[in-house]
Amino acid sequence: LTGTNGTGGEVNWMIEGITLDGNKASNGSATVPVLRVYGYGFEVKSLRIRNGNNEGLYSEWSTSLPSPGSDSMMAFGENLKVHDCGSHRIHWKGPHDSMWTKGEVFNNGARGVFVDAGGDGLEVWGVHCWGLTQTYAIYLGATGCRFTDCVAEGAITAQLALDANDCSFNGFVYGAGASAPVGVEFGPGGTRQDLMFVGKINNCTSGALKFTNDGGSLIVADIFQSGGTLTTGTISINSRHTLRTNGVAGSVDRLNGGLEIHGGSTLKLYSAADSGFATLAFDGSQVTNTWP
Repeated sequence: LTGTNGTGGEVNWMIEGITLDGNKASNGSATVPVLRVYGYGFEVKSLRIRNGNNEGLYSEWSTSLPSPGSDSMMAFGENLKVHDCGSHRIHWKGPHDSMWTKGEVFNNGARGVFVDAGGDGLEVWGVHCWGLTQTYAIYLGATGCRFTDCVAEGAITAQLALDANDCSFNGFVYGAGASAPVGVEFGPGGTRQDLMFVGKINNCTSGALKFTNDGGSLIVADIFQSGGTLTTGTISINSRHTLRTNGVAGSVDRLNGGLEIHGGSTLKLYSAADSGFATLAFDGSQVTNTWP
């Protein structure tokens, strides 16, 4: 049934209190996940998945909105630990509108938690994703996902990607030992809107916030880094950002194209007509400017 968008599949089942080991040392050619599911209305609890040569947990179901009849489509996860797999640790393509709470995902080969198209409306609480081998710790690529009190750290490309409309994240983003750490990336796959980040960003010196395709976002962030870049890319005029920084001078409030700079910071104004910047600097007593 994988990929068919059928409303069937296994339903009303539970896995609890078990470890699934993919034994990748002896299965180096394996191309399948340790656990692959097509179904709905299930629950996984106190589940450990490790050492898969491919993905750890892969789950998929139909995008159909009505209840399938025998149960609602929602699946539930609690106390999940997935680690040391060769590809995505958790690849979630449904059932949509599902819920997880408490988990740890680490030391894997691609993305830690990857919410893909079909996993819309996923709600997650208290999940920690970390490890220097992951491209993204958490990647939200399905509409309307909400992650609360979660941690994303140590990934190569960015710690968190918000790559679908109406996604939100509340928690902690940390560059850890990544060589060129980026904190939160907005729209790596295309223009996304109605995104929200509320939380703390630490030591993401290649860009605490990376606006690849920002179609409109709300950000309230406490950012600490000893140097490097605060933001990269272009911020949408439809965005509202309040940033408090420590280590990179000043803080920023942005509302509908207006910008306030606090704490002796420098403001650069860009002109597309002549590809030049005008620089305004305020040291608390006077404003100085440099015009192109």
